Amino acid sequence: MSLKLFTDQQNPENANPVVAVRWCVDKETLEELKTRKAANPHILLSVMNIQGNVNETRYGVETDRKLIPLGDMMSYVSFQRPGINVIYATVVWDQNNNTKNLKQRFLAKQDRFQWKNYVIEYHGAIFVPEYHTDCYTKTGIASLEMKIDEKLFAPEPFDKNWVNLFMEYNASNQCNYRKRRLFAYTIQIMMMFISFIIRLGSAIFFMLIGMRGINYKAVYQLVKKDLDDVYYDKTRSVFTYKNIGERQPFFFVFAMPIWYIPIGLSVFFLTLVDQDIPTALIWQLPLILLGFFASITVAFYTVFLIADLIISSVSKILNVFPDKKTEKLEEVLNQKYLEWTEITCEPSIESKPVSVSSLPKNKQTIYLRYMNIKAKVCKPFAI
Repeated sequence: MSLKLFTDQQNPENANPVVAVRWCVDKETLEELKTRKAANPHILLSVMNIQGNVNETRYGVETDRKLIPLGDMMSYVSFQRPGINVIYATVVWDQNNNTKNLKQRFLAKQDRFQWKNYVIEYHGAIFVPEYHTDCYTKTGIASLEMKIDEKLFAPEPFDKNWVNLFMEYNASNQCNYRKRRLFAYTIQIMMMFISFIIRLGSAIFFMLIGMRGINYKAVYQLVKKDLDDVYYDKTRSVFTYKNIGERQPFFFVFAMPIWYIPIGLSVFFLTLVDQDIPTALIWQLPLILLGFFASITVAFYTVFLIADLIISSVSKILNVFPDKKTEKLEEVLNQKYLEWTEITCEPSIESKPVSVSSLPKNKQTIYLRYMNIKAKVCKPFAI
């Protein structure tokens, strides 16, 4: 079976970090897919960054993976690392024609560059492990090799540390970075102010009980230091132990300043309140507030459990119904494969430039037009 890939890059030795990729298959491939009742086949695109060569065998790391319906004809691929990158492609489908299962099989991740089911061997060939053949199958393999210059990636922003502060990974491209920057200079500022108050409160608390080793720099170094850096290196209190480890006399504990704050506040509050307010109410006020927050917590937890129960019940109900794509399978296959004559590898198709405008009108989707614009204004960052 034959699968071919084409790209919009005129010089693969100096390609852009984002490229358009179009594919075609021969008639024999379509016939075999129809015979095997693949009603919703997809193109699996896998990007491998070549990192070296050992004993004439190249090795690298997989940096991206995409799953696109075969009939879309075209997609865009972003590279994450400079140097030699190879795009591998193959046709895959779920034997039950369940697209959700197919995506879970190929796109589920364990880490940023680690998928649960790997498809690339060290020598860079896509393969399907035998213990997965009951879930999907494959046709021929195609590939494109390109070399990406590091200078063509987006420049590193000056405020990268601040914008990516609360993110697990750095932004992959300029568009994602702009969204994060909007968050960083609005909500994140308020969050950092709250963090500063918490850090300051923690430092004051440990200072009032005489703890040694408090890191006061962590109070105002909000980007460089974490919250636990304030008290991470704290040691025993000066009111309980001497420097040499010898215990202080027991009554030194009562010299802690923290004891005198609630006493002073109580006296101050009693001098301000109106005499008509019962004294008992003043002492009950902390208990009332504690009960209020406890009630809010219980109510929130109850709503969460009810919502989780409803979602799980709805999911079970939906799973009872058969996949609509499996209904009238023969009719669906005939209709789709009649439409897919547009993606057969003919000289007239292979000679066309790789662009949205060169696709048939019914393939020039809004999504592809959006991706075309995004490729021009959202350069990826080199990782």
